[in-house]
Amino acid sequence: TNLECDTPTYYYNTFGSRATTGHHSTVYTGDIIFHEPAAENARAYRQVAMLYVAQNETMLKDPVASPFFLRPSNVQGRTPFYVVVSGTESIAGDSWVFASKLAQQGVRVDLDVYPGMWHVFPMYADGCGSGQPLWQANLALNRTGEFVRAVASAASAGGFLVSCDQSASLRTSLHYGEPLGHAPWIPVNHMHAECTADSDTPA
Repeated sequence: TNLECDTPTYYYNTFGSRATTGHHSTVYTGDIIFHEPAAENARAYRQVAMLYVAQNETMLKDPVASPFFLRPSNVQGRTPFYVVVSGTESIAGDSWVFASKLAQQGVRVDLDVYPGMWHVFPMYADGCGSGQPLWQANLALNRTGEFVRAVASAASAGGFLVSCDQSASLRTSLHYGEPLGHAPWIPVNHMHAECTADSDTPA
């Protein structure tokens, strides 16, 4: 997370609603949880960030406290990462930048983006009491399990998970579907340990 709270998606993913005719009487866009204007959202987030760092403002850009500010010197080893994020939440850009910085250092990163979801949406796999499971949340949880199994499989063979395409360490999957649909429109690629490297392979 960018503890400075100034990522452009605060602006791009600002909540909006519009009355329409037809099947859906109102259409919602952007961050459906945090409805305040972008600047107000950013201020509120930064207040929470300051609590997180015990009011020590210099810690807001510390890469340990705020991985958004990751530097090449902070990347050690080849530990792969799996990042799940809503494509429309205010802080979506935080995850995109973090994943990109890791990939630029040759780290295998699987980035899953879910448009239309909200912050920590995988917690609501039961469908928020609607009786209809939230397919996005269930998919995110299942893919988390797949990723862990793939990493463990590579490690048990004495290696580690890498990108199959050595020129592209960032593997992005867009999980997209209609607002009230029950499945993604784009086929889901499974994360098997199909591409590994020996543990003594130089980074």
